[in-house]
Amino acid sequence: IEKGSADDVDSSVSKGRAVLGVTGFDITGGYYYYIDGDRIRIVREDALDLYEGEFYAEVSGFYISEVSENSTCKGVMQPGDIIFAIDGVTTDSRSKMMAILDEKNVGDEVVIEYDRDGEVFSAKVALIAAE
Repeated sequence: IEKGSADDVDSSVSKGRAVLGVTGFDITGGYYYYIDGDRIRIVREDALDLYEGEFYAEVSGFYISEVSENSTCKGVMQPGDIIFAIDGVTTDSRSKMMAILDEKNVGDEVVIEYDRDGEVFSAKVALIAAE
């Protein structure tokens, strides 16, 4: 309000917020697992005809592209993992994930359910402060 537009506001307003310490993007339907030799990849539905191979299971969740060095997720989760639940609550987007985390404090432990190459894993991690 003071500066007149959101573009003028310092982007550090979320500093100190409880976070997992991962970056990535939403996968909300229209994506499928694709077996590429000995690797499993994720392919958009509109690109399936570009691939020869076996497709299975539509996926949705938060795709991890990077795990920060100071995150307690480091060494547990890795790029390519897909978070689909936190503390038993299904989350298929960053906004749903952040809504769950907004109810938590830095240092709280949460149980993350995630998918890695079509296999489901569960891990308890502590939340860190956003920088």
